[in-house]
Amino acid sequence: MKRVILGVDPGSRITGVAALLLRDDGAAQLLKADVICIPKNLPFEEKLLFLKRSLMSWAQEFSFKEMVVEKVFLGKNADSAFKLGHARGICMLVAAELGATVYEYAAKKVKKMITGSGNASKEQVRFVLAQEFGPLSGFLDQSDALALAYCHWRYSQVNLQLERLL
Repeated sequence: MKRVILGVDPGSRITGVAALLLRDDGAAQLLKADVICIPKNLPFEEKLLFLKRSLMSWAQEFSFKEMVVEKVFLGKNADSAFKLGHARGICMLVAAELGATVYEYAAKKVKKMITGSGNASKEQVRFVLAQEFGPLSGFLDQSDALALAYCHWRYSQVNLQLERLL
């Protein structure tokens, strides 16, 4: 059975999404990385519906059982934080409807896993991921989503090795 991890960088305007296939040889293969651009002119509740439908489309294409989203962080703008929370909720709802498990990682933890520094820039994260998976184009949200999936894969590898030792 193939194992696909879906990384999602939620947003109320742009959501990054990346599907990572874990191959039998232990390597990870990028299936697709893209962004969901939510139309600006929609009322907020319809933006959430658009996001839900778009994520369900990814689910039909990739049959993932693991979704990785970024942990909540407190920004300076409360309105933006609430909108981000709604988008995260939609992601978790989609995962629950599909019977997928949701994993959450803090941005600093993801950056540290990928670049060695929790204070790395988004561009530095993208650069390292491009060395592994090839050039990434478009919005940084796309590479942020891939970073989440990749980080989860790496942590799950470490945990598997630890289980074998115990």
